[in-house]
Amino acid sequence: MDDDDDDETIEPPNPRVILIAGGYTGIVAPGECGCRLDDLMPCGVSSFYRDGATGIPKGCQPGYAHSDPRGGPDWVVSTKKEPPTLEVFDMLLNAT
Repeated sequence: MDDDDDDETIEPPNPRVILIAGGYTGIVAPGECGCRLDDLMPCGVSSFYRDGATGIPKGCQPGYAHSDPRGGPDWVVSTKKEPPTLEVFDMLLNAT
């Protein structure tokens, strides 16, 4: 048996590729946390706790990152594509 006959290693799904393909800019665990594509899963969630089809941590959903409407450095990730109102932005920011 040569090296070409070895079992192929199955790579886990790349969540960043899946999110970009779907038009998403982050992931969110509503009421808990969110992360943008540029710093995806900084919490270091083990692959054991990720969805096998997408690689996204269980409890998280694809979402959209939104910058502070006041122009500040803060941002939130929500499940809605349209930017939140200032009131909703502050509510999301303070929920995490």
